[in-house]
Amino acid sequence: MARGFAPTSTRGGRGPVLSFGAPAPAPAGPPSRSAALLRRADALLATAAGAPAAADRFLEAYVAALRGAGALLDAVDPTPKRGAPRSAWMRMQSAAPEFSDWAAYFAAHSSVRAAIEAGSGDRMNSAEADEFFTQVGRFLHRVEDRLITSPDAVPQSA
Repeated sequence: MARGFAPTSTRGGRGPVLSFGAPAPAPAGPPSRSAALLRRADALLATAAGAPAAADRFLEAYVAALRGAGALLDAVDPTPKRGAPRSAWMRMQSAAPEFSDWAAYFAAHSSVRAAIEAGSGDRMNSAEADEFFTQVGRFLHRVEDRLITSPDAVPQSA
């Protein structure tokens, strides 16, 4: 099949008769790599929902937030400049200023993540993990909105 052309049926439900003359419609939504990262973030957040321990729920949600940031950065700043910050949260502040509050929110939780990964799971209680989980869900919705609409349509508050 020629690239850029999609088969179309011309016979309703009576069997496939294909016509290759019409160009395929342009895909709607975010670029495929950004969309894939966002789908992965959603899957991680779903996994976090079922985590029995608060620390595990927090860690899965944190990684989901990182994937969401990756989706956003892939769309707005796919090739960072040499010497640019490597932290997703720092890059997000400069590449997508409308997400500065979210970047600050997640950056503030980076030390909690490090502590939990180092074995201090007792630093996270269930209420805190649930609140963080909820905020990650909101963030992923904002990222999705940003990927499919204009930047002005997305509120910047965390």
